[in-house]
This record gives sequence, C-alpha cells and structure tokens, in this order.
Amino acid sequence: GGDAQAGWGTEVGAGLDYRHAGLGLGVAVQGQYLLVHSEQSLEEKGVSLTLEFAPGVQGKGLSLALRPAWGAYPGGAGELLNNEALLRGTERQAGLGTASERLDLEWGYGLGLRSDAGLLTLRGGLSYQQMGQRAWRFGGLLDMPGSTRGSWELSRLEGLGKPSHGLLIKWEHKW
Repeated sequence: GGDAQAGWGTEVGAGLDYRHAGLGLGVAVQGQYLLVHSEQSLEEKGVSLTLEFAPGVQGKGLSLALRPAWGAYPGGAGELLNNEALLRGTERQAGLGTASERLDLEWGYGLGLRSDAGLLTLRGGLSYQQMGQRAWRFGGLLDMPGSTRGSWELSRLEGLGKPSHGLLIKWEHKW
C-alpha cells in the first residue's frame, strides 16, 4: 500500500454495505487508516457513509444518494482499480475531497428506452467541502444491451479562485 509519489506505507481499510432491494434502500460505511509510512509525520485516516434510495426497477425512476465523509478521501488503494475514479481524478487533484469534511449529493432519473433498447439515466451532483469548494456535475448514462455503455458529464469547480469547467465523454463496448 501507500503512494509511490510520497514514499511507501501500509494502510488498512474496511467497509460494510447493506442493501434492501425491495425498498430500494442502501447503506454503506467505509473507513481507512494509514498504519505506517516512510514519512513518519504523515498521518491519514478517513470514514465515509453512503445513504442511497433507488426504488425503481432495474435502474428506472428516481435515485438519490447522500455521501458525507470525514478525514482523508475514503477509498485509498481501492481507487487504483476504479476506472471512473481515475477519469474523474481532476476533482481530487484540484483539492476537492482532501479536506477533513465533505458532503456529496447525487440524483438521477432512469428512463427505459422503447422496446428494451436500453436505459438512459440523467444524473447530477453537488459536492461541498468545508473550505468553501463546490463541484457541480450534470450528465447522462446510456446503457444499451450487448455490453455497450456511454456517458457524458459537464462539471464546474468553484472556490479555488477562478471557476474551472470540464467535459467528460466515455464510451465502452465489451466483446
């Protein structure tokens, strides 16, 4: 474990995830703690909570998620395997998610396309950090049968001087 750019180290992380499919509710808790690091003064720990509500069938209908976090950005080494986190790494590089408190709110609405041609989900989000930084996101996800998936997202990061804007377009086809 650890970050190759800042030295070597070992961290431990754990999580608990509970879902009730019938009600469309989900609760998850994650935590991480840096046990040892080559830079002895470096300390890192973090906890996050996720509350999700998605009562629709197969991604259709309204979905809401609330994710408060305290301490270091939860995820640690597990983020290395998360492609979407790598693509959206600009938020972390800009400093969002590194402060001691953070709140993410996400919403979406899934629409079934005609004759089972797939699912279109419109989604948005707001991330707020205690230092006054805000990130707004709006986009969509197109999930089609046959392992094809596309997404787009517009973003705005405020609170670090001049606001910055971004566009992320992603297309996947697995065969």
